[in-house]
Amino acid sequence: MEACRQDELVLVVSPTHRFARLRHVAPSALASELLLSREHGSATRTTYEAVFLAAGLPLPRSHVVGDAEAIKRAVGAGMGISLLSRFSVSEEVKAGRLAALRLEGLALLRPLHLLLPPRERAPLRCPTSCNSCVPRDSRAAGARSDRSLLARRIVRARPTLRALSLGSKPSPHG
Repeated sequence: MEACRQDELVLVVSPTHRFARLRHVAPSALASELLLSREHGSATRTTYEAVFLAAGLPLPRSHVVGDAEAIKRAVGAGMGISLLSRFSVSEEVKAGRLAALRLEGLALLRPLHLLLPPRERAPLRCPTSCNSCVPRDSRAAGARSDRSLLARRIVRARPTLRALSLGSKPSPHG
């Protein structure tokens, strides 16, 4: 695993939300909002909780939602706001289905890692997006070009990872 670039968490709101036209918002403004979040222990949640606590800020009131796609749909429907990876919301922001902004005075950054099977060499440069990691024939065939395809490609090489990624317990036999 190799750290290859930085990921930024951004505040994500529906296009009709009162924050949608702003470029940044004070963290204190989140006190009256419902933050739709990932489960405890997720990299996204761990990142923003650590930054808030280090800055002496209270954690926003939150509700756990299963995954980033469900969070994006709920935010788009006006059910709350969220802190998500800029990469994961780029298409929705471009299409106008979501708005993304920064929190004033907070650097919500985390490293992105590239995980390759041992027999493959790491690229000289990290791709600029997760779409670059997906085989070209998958994109051409109209398949989803998101991290789940990359994860499936990676776990095929490692049976233990495959079992873990599917939510089952790994077999003691590998």
